[in-house]
Amino acid sequence: MVMDYGSVLMAVGAAGAALCFTLFTTWLKQRESGYLAVWSVTMAILVATAITFGIYGAGGPDVFGLAAGLMLVTAFCLSLSGTEQFASGRFPAAATIALTLLTNAAVTVPFLFDMDGLGFVLINGFSAALIGVSGYIFWTLRAESRWTYATLAMVHFAVAASFALCSAVIALNSPLYLDGPPDNWSELVNLITCVIGITAVGGLLVTVHQERIARALRHAAITDALTGVLNRRAVYDRFVDGEVPSETAMVVFDLDDFKGVNDRHGHSFGDIVLQRFAALMHETVGEAGLCARLGGEEFTVILPDTGPHQARALAEMVRMRFGQMRFASGEAQVGCTVSAGVAISGPRGCSLDKLMRQADSALYVSKRNGRNQVTYHASRRAA
Repeated sequence: MVMDYGSVLMAVGAAGAALCFTLFTTWLKQRESGYLAVWSVTMAILVATAITFGIYGAGGPDVFGLAAGLMLVTAFCLSLSGTEQFASGRFPAAATIALTLLTNAAVTVPFLFDMDGLGFVLINGFSAALIGVSGYIFWTLRAESRWTYATLAMVHFAVAASFALCSAVIALNSPLYLDGPPDNWSELVNLITCVIGITAVGGLLVTVHQERIARALRHAAITDALTGVLNRRAVYDRFVDGEVPSETAMVVFDLDDFKGVNDRHGHSFGDIVLQRFAALMHETVGEAGLCARLGGEEFTVILPDTGPHQARALAEMVRMRFGQMRFASGEAQVGCTVSAGVAISGPRGCSLDKLMRQADSALYVSKRNGRNQVTYHASRRAA
């Protein structure tokens, strides 16, 4: 059975309606994901576009052709903005309005002068460009999930190519005047591509959204909410079998008299001290090691392939820089100090628990000897 234009147009509308419902119901459960609502509105506009163009194709007045074109371009402007929001977390409202007004004005002018052929060339051309840019944005996100985003980008590129094909065929056959809706083989190719594209994009959009939610939950599970560094669980997750490789340094920091700091200046002040210490620790260590908050005012740094001299030098740098910091408490500027203990795993490695006990023991010596110092004893090398 040969597919006719009207049937395929109805299929586009049905696919769009199904995806609109899916995206909208997903957004209702996760209102913070605003891009889902944007994409849902995009699909609703595309459904309205299919209905309007169907009326135009059945002999409706030219105004329906213009209305369908304007809705189509508006939908793809909105879709692009939703994709940008998905990528950056920010909805570009001003840019969306400007782009929509500009493209709509460019499409409207030819129709006002009865040059509907040129109008449809612009409609298809703008659609191709907008969809292509959305595809490029997804392509740049491949680091999150390589094959899912690559497939999503390729589907966008395929749909964009079908619109570009329509624009080219109309421009070649009747560049200015059509006297009715476009009627050529490329239009059917475009509709079939859209049906396949909408179906594929629907599944892929939901997939990338759920993958992002899962990654966010995993990140939250291993991140300390107050300071933004890793938490104790992340330390144990890093060493799944509980064994630490040889020549791995662990530095355990403990803020001195932190209970007294909280009692004298308040817990909000204490939170700021913890946040700034975590930031200092992370800034000093960089990508060279793992920084984590073990709990309360206790933090750790784990450094692979690091000897005693390097580990102690890093701990001293953190201690000195922290001691130079000042924190505002009313009109007073308050200083705080930190003590540290350093331990290194032996040539054969050791268990994480043993290395942590050794570092804690060295930390205890720093506390006992007057605080605000770093302690490492060669005899405390874990093996």
